[in-house]
Amino acid sequence: KKMNPTPEEVLYDEETGFPVDFKERVAAYVKENPIEKCPLFATSTEELMESNPEAVEALQALKYGETPDENAVESKNEGNRFLKQGNYDGYMEAVLCYSEGLAHEKRVKDENIITQLYNNRSQAQLMLKNYGKAMADCKKVLEREPTNRKAMYRYAKAALAADKCKLALKYAKLGQKEVKQIVDQKQQETMTTMFVTIEEKANARLAFKRREKQKAIVEQQKMKQKQRLNIAHMTEADKKALFTTYPSLRMSTLCEYDTSKNVPGAFLHLSRIQHVDASFNFQVLFQYDELNVTDFVQQMNSQHTVMDHLSVMMPSKEHGGDVFPYARSAEERARYVIENMDAYFFDFNTVKTHPTLIHFDIRSHTLHDLLQHSKFQLPSNLILMFHIVPRDSPT
Repeated sequence: KKMNPTPEEVLYDEETGFPVDFKERVAAYVKENPIEKCPLFATSTEELMESNPEAVEALQALKYGETPDENAVESKNEGNRFLKQGNYDGYMEAVLCYSEGLAHEKRVKDENIITQLYNNRSQAQLMLKNYGKAMADCKKVLEREPTNRKAMYRYAKAALAADKCKLALKYAKLGQKEVKQIVDQKQQETMTTMFVTIEEKANARLAFKRREKQKAIVEQQKMKQKQRLNIAHMTEADKKALFTTYPSLRMSTLCEYDTSKNVPGAFLHLSRIQHVDASFNFQVLFQYDELNVTDFVQQMNSQHTVMDHLSVMMPSKEHGGDVFPYARSAEERARYVIENMDAYFFDFNTVKTHPTLIHFDIRSHTLHDLLQHSKFQLPSNLILMFHIVPRDSPT
């Protein structure tokens, strides 16, 4: 009737006896009434409870008993049987059973049943290593019964496994206070040992984290000290002039190569950056990445371009000149000409994510322009480094 509310207006197929638009009507009906809404094909009890709670209760009444309390008890007992199997499938089935019992939590009159369902489900979640869900279930138990020792222990155990050591420590200590109320001496000693073990593990892990944090602080202090030592390679006057001229220039804690390595000519001048008249002289390293060689420029003025210095070492297609000394073959000699070169500098901001090189024009960009670039940072060793590669380079 739902599919065919007005039969007198429908045209029927003489051979099949079905309406001629039968397929379209079926498709429309299925779209409006998805199979998941049918209790027999629901994917989860919680989802069905929201859309059709009466159907859930009816099915559970068929399976278990007549009242929500009876259904919840049967779900708990069935979950317990699965939990005792002690394997992955058993734990999964136990979670489903306990969740089924909790699906109509608001209709269950006996609060103790709900508390037991949450408590038992926390154990199953703990065994499945779903530590966050186990802690959430323990929290529900403790909201209803703040002195529940099992919930405290499972909360502490799950928190320790999830590396939430402070929470683990908190509930381990609360548990130790609570077990003192146990009359049976042997049981009290057993549970005390369980809580103490978690407390000791949590304390040990927290102590390890403190040591690691202290190591990181020491390393950071060493890095800052190294940076201060590198800054010492500038006179106070030069330093003041540099950061006054380029107020947005930032100092990186990183550099692209070890300054302890022997770079010919790199340390002839104590002051690596010198203020001269209205400009600055820098020590610069050109890295030819394809050839894995470098050139050191002892003094590059901030008004110069990279091309000003490369043209001294590299021939030109138009004007000729000596062959590039590092070229090892005829093909490399043809490629390593000044017109075919590109230059890049390293973006220190990307070192922890995706290391990136920033391209710039060797002909038009002066060092002065680069010092004002938003992504350019002064390396910690104060020696600038530019990567030089041919335009057709696969590097």
